[in-house]
Amino acid sequence: MVIVRWCLCWLVLAIGLLMLVTGQPIASLSLFGTNCPLGSTLDHSACPTADHPCLKEVEGVKSCVEDATFAPRVIILVVLMVVEILTLLGWIYYLRVYPYLIRRGWLKVRTWWKLTRMIGHRDVFKYRTFRFCGSSSTCRYKGGLDAQNRPHGWGQWLDDSFNGESLRGLWSHGVPIGPFQTREYGSSSAFTCLRVGFATCREDQWKQSAFFPKPAPLEIGVASVECCISGSFFHSFPLVRLVLPPVYPASLTDPFKTLFELMPHNAQNEPITSVVVTADSQNGLVISGHFNNNGSDRTDQVVLRAASTSTSTRAASWRSSFQTDIPTTPHVPVALQVEGWTCAANSSREAVIFIPGYNTSLEASLERFGQLLCLGDFPSHLKPICFSYPAGRIFSYYFAMKQGAAHPNTGQCLKELLLGLREGGCRDIHFMVHSMGAQASLGNLSLLAEVFLGSDPSPMRMRTVMLLNPDYPRELFVDIAYPLLRQMCHRITMYADRKDGALKWSERVHVRRVPGQLLPVTTPSLGLAVLTMITPKGYLDMDVIDTTLMENNVHAIRHNYFNINRELVDDLRDVIVLKNRASQRPRLQKREGNVYSLLMAPPCVVNS
Repeated sequence: MVIVRWCLCWLVLAIGLLMLVTGQPIASLSLFGTNCPLGSTLDHSACPTADHPCLKEVEGVKSCVEDATFAPRVIILVVLMVVEILTLLGWIYYLRVYPYLIRRGWLKVRTWWKLTRMIGHRDVFKYRTFRFCGSSSTCRYKGGLDAQNRPHGWGQWLDDSFNGESLRGLWSHGVPIGPFQTREYGSSSAFTCLRVGFATCREDQWKQSAFFPKPAPLEIGVASVECCISGSFFHSFPLVRLVLPPVYPASLTDPFKTLFELMPHNAQNEPITSVVVTADSQNGLVISGHFNNNGSDRTDQVVLRAASTSTSTRAASWRSSFQTDIPTTPHVPVALQVEGWTCAANSSREAVIFIPGYNTSLEASLERFGQLLCLGDFPSHLKPICFSYPAGRIFSYYFAMKQGAAHPNTGQCLKELLLGLREGGCRDIHFMVHSMGAQASLGNLSLLAEVFLGSDPSPMRMRTVMLLNPDYPRELFVDIAYPLLRQMCHRITMYADRKDGALKWSERVHVRRVPGQLLPVTTPSLGLAVLTMITPKGYLDMDVIDTTLMENNVHAIRHNYFNINRELVDDLRDVIVLKNRASQRPRLQKREGNVYSLLMAPPCVVNS
C-alpha cells in the first residue's frame, strides 16, 4: 500500500538523520533503544537514570555514563511520530474525507478548484490541479445532459491533467456507468467497461461461494465489468457493479429481451468498414458479424458493396466533440454492405456463454469473463452471458462437483437459460467452458440436445465449443460425450496444459475400482490428454491446442490464465468471431494429428 511505503520512507529518513547527527554507524545505532558508548553496557539496575543508563568500568572503577544519542533521539522520535500521524491523516483525508466532502457538496466546485469557462469555448473549462504551484488544466464534455446539466446518456469527457481521463461511453446523472472506454491522460493506462449478462442457479450471495454449495432456481441479471487493458494493471480491478440484480425470469415480462436491452455496446452503432470472409467445408462462406437473410446454413457466393452512410448521432457527436483550429479534409464514412446478409451488430442473435470452474463466486466469474472480453475487444454483435452454478470453495471440491456441476438442477437451469435466449431472439450459441464447468456442460449434453437437435422450426445452433483446461474424465468424453457433442457442433477446440497442477490433483479425486485390483486407480483427466485424443478409428474431429510452453501471465499452478494471456485471448477471439478451425489460424503450427502449438518466443528471448 502507498501509506505503508510512505511510513517506511519516513522511518528510513529518521534513521539516516540520527546517523548524521550522532556520527555513529548504523550497525551500533538504534532509533528506539539505548545506544551505549563503546566499552560500556546497558545496566538499568546499576544505572537507573534515563540520561545515564550505561555502565562503564575503567581500571576497576565502575561509573554510569550517558547515552550521547538520547537528546537527538527524543527529538527525532517526536518529529517522526508527528510526521507519521500527519501522513496517516492525510491519507485518510485524501481517500475518504475528501471524496465524501465532494459527494455531499460541501466543497463548492467553482470556488475550490477555481473553475472558470474559457473565453471563446462554450464547453471547455479551466481549473487548478494542486499538482504544482499555480498549475491548471482543462476539462470538457460533449454529449447528453440531465435536468441539472450533469452528463447523462452517451457522451465524451476529456481532462488533460496528469491523472485526468478521456472517457467515452454511457453516463447516468454525472456518473459513468458503462459501457465506456477510458484512458488516463498522463500515464496512458487504458480501461474498458462493458455490460455482461449472467444467469445463476446458486443460493449464496453473488460475492460469496459457500463451502457447502446449494442449488437454487435460475436467476438472471446484468453487471458492468471495468477492466484494465493497457499500461498499469491496478489490484482493485476488474471491478464489477450490478446493473440488474439477480431476478427470477418469471418476474419480468420479456426477461431476455430486457436482458439484452440492458447490454449496450460502445461500438454497436458504428458503421461496418471491414468484414472477414472465411471458406468453411460445412457452411460454405462465413462472414463475420453477419447472418444470411434466407436462413440457409450454406452460401457459396457473396456480393460486397461500399456505400456512403451517415454516422449515427452518438458516433458523430463523439467525433465532433473536440474541434481544433487545424484545417482537415472532410471525411465521409463508408460502410460495407453484404447483399442478402444482415449486420448482427444491433441484434441479439449471437451469444457467448461462459461456464467457470469451481471455487468461484458469481463476482469472480464475471471478473474473469469480463477481462477476456475487454482484452479481446470482442465485437458488439456478441452478447456475453456468464452461467454460474454452485461452485464451492477450495477444500470442498467433492461437494462442488456433486451439489453443483453434476447436480440435475444445474442441467435444467442451463437448458432453461438456452430456451430463454431463444425466446429473446438468440439463434447462435458459443460455449466457453473452464475447468469443472466441463462437468456442468458435457455432463448435461442430453438436455442440450433437446434444444440444439430438436424439431423446432428455427432451432438454435451451437457454433463453437471451447474447452479450457477441462476437468472431465477423458474416457467418458471420448466414449459418450464427444459423439453427441459432435452432432451439435462442428467446431470443438480444447486448450490443454500438460503441467496443469489443478487437474493433476483432480485425477486423484476421480478414482474408480478395477476388478482384480485391490486399490482404486485414477481416471485420466481430459485437460491433460494432449496427445491422446484418438480412437481406434483415428483422431477425433476437434482441435487440441497445447499450451504447455506458455510462460507469459501464467501462474504456478498453470490452470487459469486464458483471460490474461494475449496469445490465448486472440486465439479465442478468432474461434468465436471468425469461426476458424486451427488449420486456418496463422498463429498455430500443427504438430501431429489434431494437436497444434502456438507460435511464440519465450519472454527471456530479446534482441541483443
